[in-house]
Amino acid sequence: MDSTHRQDLALRQGPHTILNGNTTDTSEPSCDYNAYTIGWIVALHNELTAAMAMLDEECQQPKNFVQNSTDMNCYSWGRIGAHYVVIASIGEGSYGIAAATRTAASMVHSLPHIRFGLMVGIGAGVPRWEPGYELVDIRLGDVVVSQPVHKSGGVEQYDLVKLKADGQVEPIGHLASPPAALLNGLTKLKATQRRTGSKLPRILAAALENSPLLADRGENDGDAAFIHQGLQNDRLFASTSTHVENAKAQAQPLLLPDQHREDTIEYSDCALCDPQQEIKRPYRKDTNPRIHYGIIASGNSLVKDSVSRDQILQNIGTQCLCFEMEAAGLMNHFPCLVIRGICDYADSHKKDRWQNYAAMVAAAYAKELLSVMDVRNVEQSERVDEILGIVSQIQTNTRDTNEMFHAMSASNRSRDIRSLLSPPEPSIDHNTACGLHHGDTGKWFLEGPEYLDWKAKPHSSLWLHGRPGCGKTILSSTIIEDLQSNVAVSLYFYFTFNDKNKQSLDQAIRSLIIQLYHQNKDAKEYLDSIFELEQRVSSTQPTTDRLCSWFTDMAKKAGEVWIVLDALDERDVAHEYQHGQALKGKGILPWIKALLKSEVINFHVLVTSRPEDDILHALGDSIPKGMQILLRNKSINADIREFIESTIRNWGGPRGWQTSEALLEKVINHLIRKADGM
Repeated sequence: MDSTHRQDLALRQGPHTILNGNTTDTSEPSCDYNAYTIGWIVALHNELTAAMAMLDEECQQPKNFVQNSTDMNCYSWGRIGAHYVVIASIGEGSYGIAAATRTAASMVHSLPHIRFGLMVGIGAGVPRWEPGYELVDIRLGDVVVSQPVHKSGGVEQYDLVKLKADGQVEPIGHLASPPAALLNGLTKLKATQRRTGSKLPRILAAALENSPLLADRGENDGDAAFIHQGLQNDRLFASTSTHVENAKAQAQPLLLPDQHREDTIEYSDCALCDPQQEIKRPYRKDTNPRIHYGIIASGNSLVKDSVSRDQILQNIGTQCLCFEMEAAGLMNHFPCLVIRGICDYADSHKKDRWQNYAAMVAAAYAKELLSVMDVRNVEQSERVDEILGIVSQIQTNTRDTNEMFHAMSASNRSRDIRSLLSPPEPSIDHNTACGLHHGDTGKWFLEGPEYLDWKAKPHSSLWLHGRPGCGKTILSSTIIEDLQSNVAVSLYFYFTFNDKNKQSLDQAIRSLIIQLYHQNKDAKEYLDSIFELEQRVSSTQPTTDRLCSWFTDMAKKAGEVWIVLDALDERDVAHEYQHGQALKGKGILPWIKALLKSEVINFHVLVTSRPEDDILHALGDSIPKGMQILLRNKSINADIREFIESTIRNWGGPRGWQTSEALLEKVINHLIRKADGM
């Protein structure tokens, strides 16, 4: 059977009849891992569910697959038509550009022979009905596909821009276009759909027939069915409209489509919103997804209000059709196409009810695209490691003399910059604190809403305060470890009264500068240029104010920076006062306050300290009340219990008494009370 016939058969019969040729055979075949030529990346669990629903055949992990030691991805294996596809999911709770970059890079390390990737999932649509703009009729449940437009490769990073002299902003850099094989596939699919129509409805129906549970709601609240949510639940409001929350009892009842009726009544999400602000759009005769091709805007910030949305559109251009949070991390590191099902309009009226269906239609489009791509042409395409030039990078012996010279010069410059700054080394304090970790120390905080909001929301701040010995520094080290695994640029500093070199703003800023220098290419290039100028015009040490200016300019180049400052109360305050009076604008607290006021740079600042009055006075009005967290005994006791329990159970003292669970519990509780949160 040739590959084309296999593809057509898969599309007609659906995965439930094709799996091993027998609907009752649940075994999963395994094949050589070199047969897998397409990488499919998803960010959310519902996107993974939809992707797996599109497989014509689920397979076991290939026996000859060896996962790279640094690769933490979770893979699912299968076949769509004649193509073997490996699906990688970004870890639960991780999202944004950095997480996507890490997932793609790990896939390339473990599967360097794949030919290209698909980034498939949900996004926010950008319809346009305003006068003066070209009409863009995007609806919930439609699909947006990245496609090069003019100078754009199809994906633009909206939160990486530079400020021009006239006050306008423009995107920095360019993201790569999808590889030729995928662009050729798009051309063929467009032509096929124009002649014979889209097969998306048939693909969706086959997936639901094979996985009937997806047509029903999940057990958790808000887990909607993977089906169209009803035309009546797709409402578009003017940019000037603000969503009005409503109690369920006040809402107007709306029913799901007849073919998927349920006993419960659905309620309108916007029953109290101004109906005069709703945009009246032409009625669609069916619920079949429409496909839109153009620019997808990608960034780390979730866009959920029309003001932010429209401002971004002014910066990157009105040809943008969709917002999402991962694609910018892939385009220059993983040759791929981005496919997004539309689940909201990036405004205050956004709800989650459309997300599952949006994930489903995006996955269905990916399947239809693969159905028109000849497997032999895919196999003959360049390997992803060849496209990225990884082979030439790791074969350092082929570098010419000029490249070697530049590498040596960069190394010398880095050494000279470190010599100029003479920064204190915070990793010593960090490693010491990490050495005091036990098991899941601090996990309760990492999973809490305050921390998750701080990590994800733009221009965020968080103050953790508590009495001495309550575990603030150990918790800081836990936070730093999490950030280093999940964000692009994470900086930290531990103030300590035991080391006079770690007590002032000057010392902290030197450390933060060198960390930023090594974590961001654009920031590095900026400091390199400043250093060359400094060498020519001055032989003196830069002042604290000048260091702060360097740091701010470097952070602008990075665009988004996460900072953790531990134990502010252990700083040396002597230089912040004169004759008993605080010097205005001097010291670490005014500097932090200035960071929090920055509108140009997306700073995420987390500080810890004792609940000192001067810190509260300086930062209390800059950090939201809900983000000023008192570390209480109840939360800390969870970490203390785990440490005590493990220590006692592993103690090599007299035997016998450990077998009494009642006695063990009594001893543990007694020690926790004595610890009193310390």
